[in-house]
Amino acid sequence: MSNLKAITAKLQEVVNSGVYDQTKTTIRGMTRSATIDGLTILGPPLVKWCDIYNDSSLDTALYFNLTSNGRLFSITTPFGGLCRINLHNFNLLTGETTYVGKVVINLPNTAATTHTIRGFKVDDSVSSNIRVFIASAATTLINGGLFVVHKLDITDFIPIGFPTIGFATGTDVKGVYFLQDPANMGASNLNVSPSGLTVDFSTKKCYVHNGVSATHQFYIYDYNSSPIYSKSSVTITNASPAVSTQTAHGYGVNDPITFDTLGALPAPLVAGTVYFIKNPTANTFEVSTTTVGASINTTTSGSGLHTMGRAFATSENNFSFKTGNLPSLTGTLLLLNCEDYAVPNHTTNATFPCVFFATSTNLYLGKLSDLTNGAVTWASLVTSNLLGTTNQIVAPQAAIATWSSSLDSAIYSTNTTKFVIKKIINNEISDIVGCLNTEFLETQPGSTATQFGLVTVSNVKASGDWLTILGSSLGQRGTISMPIGASFKVDSTYIISKVLDTPKTLKYIGVSTPQQLTDITTSSRVSYRVSGFNTENTGWVLLSSNKLMSGITPGTQIQFKINFIQLSSLVSNSAQVIDLFLQYEDLNNISTNWGGSVDNTSPNGSSPAYTAFRLLTQYSTSVPALYFRAYDDSDVLVASANTVSNPTFFEYSTNNGTSWNALGVIPNSALTTEVRYKWSSPPGVRVTVSIRES
Repeated sequence: MSNLKAITAKLQEVVNSGVYDQTKTTIRGMTRSATIDGLTILGPPLVKWCDIYNDSSLDTALYFNLTSNGRLFSITTPFGGLCRINLHNFNLLTGETTYVGKVVINLPNTAATTHTIRGFKVDDSVSSNIRVFIASAATTLINGGLFVVHKLDITDFIPIGFPTIGFATGTDVKGVYFLQDPANMGASNLNVSPSGLTVDFSTKKCYVHNGVSATHQFYIYDYNSSPIYSKSSVTITNASPAVSTQTAHGYGVNDPITFDTLGALPAPLVAGTVYFIKNPTANTFEVSTTTVGASINTTTSGSGLHTMGRAFATSENNFSFKTGNLPSLTGTLLLLNCEDYAVPNHTTNATFPCVFFATSTNLYLGKLSDLTNGAVTWASLVTSNLLGTTNQIVAPQAAIATWSSSLDSAIYSTNTTKFVIKKIINNEISDIVGCLNTEFLETQPGSTATQFGLVTVSNVKASGDWLTILGSSLGQRGTISMPIGASFKVDSTYIISKVLDTPKTLKYIGVSTPQQLTDITTSSRVSYRVSGFNTENTGWVLLSSNKLMSGITPGTQIQFKINFIQLSSLVSNSAQVIDLFLQYEDLNNISTNWGGSVDNTSPNGSSPAYTAFRLLTQYSTSVPALYFRAYDDSDVLVASANTVSNPTFFEYSTNNGTSWNALGVIPNSALTTEVRYKWSSPPGVRVTVSIRES
C-alpha cells in the first residue's frame, strides 16, 4: 500500500511583500492576497470586465487608452461634430474599475463632415492639464488631421451634467485645438489622412502617420509649449459682395474662418459660424457659407469692433516638421488605432525609442530619431512577417495590433478570438492567447472572472502589465483586461515560500487552488532550490510540468517559487493559490498490513539481534515482496533488505515464534504469520524500523 504523506508550506501564515525574508512567504509583482468565493488566495488578478456602456449612460466606445496613472479613457464615434470621452479609474494591481464621468468635445462639422478616428492617445501626467490627442480622417478633407483637447481637468469628468469642451477661444486655454503645418494651413492642410498616432510622453512629441502603404509620411508636433490661437481685427463692408479687409491676412481660397464682434456683424453674418475665404488678395477677401458657394452680400453696416481667425482654433506653433514620403510598405496599413510608442529589447533597434505599426501582412519597428525633416529613407525600419513555425498558424491577415513593452513583443489579431504574441522575427510566434467568449457581460454584477475574448473585438491595446480588448457587440460593450505582466515569461510576479525543513523523501509538489475556479484558471510553474536562501533570485531549478521530485536530492532544507502561466490559448486566468503541499514517502512508516512483534524482537544489545513483525491483515492474494528499512535518529539509513533479493536475511514463523523457517512462500495468515529480520551485527544505535510492500 502507499506510504505517501503530505504537509503544507503554510504560504498564507506570514505574507511579506517588502524586503525578501527567508522566514516568510514573499509575494512580488501583481501577486495579491484576496478572497474569492469565501477562500483566501494568493495570486495575480483574474481577467476583468469593465462595463463602459452601462457605466457611461449607454455610450459605446470606439477606442480606449489605459494610462500608467491607472485611468481608462474611452472615446465614442463622432457624430454631428461631437464625441464623448469617458473615464474610469483602473486599479493597475487588481484590474478593478470605477466609473468617474465623461466630457463631450467638439470636432469640425463643416458640410456634414464624417470623422473616422484613427488615433487616440491621452497624456494625463498632470491631472489639471490632461491632453487628449485625436487623429481623424474626415470626409471633408479640410476637417481631417490632428486635434488636441488642451487643459482638461480631472474634475471635468462627471457622471451627470457633463461639460461640453468647445474649440479654444484663445491661447493656452481649455478647449479643442486643430494643429496644422504653418506652411499648409486651412484648405491647404495636407495632414488630412492619418493612419495612426504615436505619442512619446517623455519628449512630449506626437507622430502622426499620414497616408497609405505606398505613400506615407510622418507629421511631428511638439507640445512642450501650449497651443497659440488668436484673432485679429477686420473691417467688413456693407456691399454685394461684402469685402473684408485685414492687412497681410495670409488666407487662401476656401480657408475656413470665423468672425466675432463686440457689437453687431453686418447682416447676415453670424459670430462663430464657419465661413470660407473667396477671392483673396494680399489684404482683402470675401466669404461664402460653403467651399463652392457664392460670396455673401451684406445688407447692414454692423457696428463695433470685429475680429476674425481661423476656424476650429487652428494652431500652428506646435508643428515641428514632416518627413517626405518614406519607403513603401508591404501589406495594407492598419487604421484602427494600431500605432504605439515602443522601446524594444530585440532587433537592431533595441533600447531605442521607436514607433510600432502594422500592416495586414507585416509588423514594423522604426527609430523615431530617423524621422527627420524631409526624410525619404528610414534606415532603421525593421519588419517581420506574421507567421510562426510550420503548422502553427495558417495564412494570417492582421486586423488590429499593438505593442507590449511588458512582453517586448507585438500582439496582433486576425479574428475576434485569438491574439498572437510575436517578436519582430520572421516565422516565430511566442504565444497565441484568447478564446471565443460569448458571455453576456453587461449589467452582470458580482462577476469575479471571465475569459479573455469577445464575440467582436474593436480594438486591442497593451498598457504596461495589462492587455485590454474592446467589444462593441450587444452584451459586450466594454473592455476585458488580462494581466499579462503576471506571466512567468516576465518573471516579476511570483510567490516564494519560506525556507522549509525537508520532509524525508519528497515525491511530488502540488499547488492547492479553489475547485470552483478549476475550469477558468491555468496551472502554475514551481521551481525549487536547496541553498542560497539569503538572496531572492538565484539558484532556482524548474520542476517538470507534473512537479515530480523523484530522483532529486533536496538536502536538509528546501524553498519553492511559484510562477504563473498567464498566456494560454484556452484559459486566460492565472492560478489562484491557497497553499503549496509537499507529498513525501515516509520510509519509517510500517505497512498497515503489519505491526511490530515485541515478543519476537530482541532486547537491546542482544546477539544475534532480530526485529520481528506480525501480519495483522491478510492480503487479497498472497504476501508480496517485503522491504525492511532502518533509520537512525538522524534519518541515516543503517539497514535495508527485501525478501526477494535478500531472502537469507529473513525467517518466518506460524506459531508465535516457537520455531522459525527459512523463507519460501510466506503464509498469508493474519495474526498467525510473523516475519523477522536478522541483523548481521547489532546496530549499536537507536533505530526506527519499517516493513512495507515497496
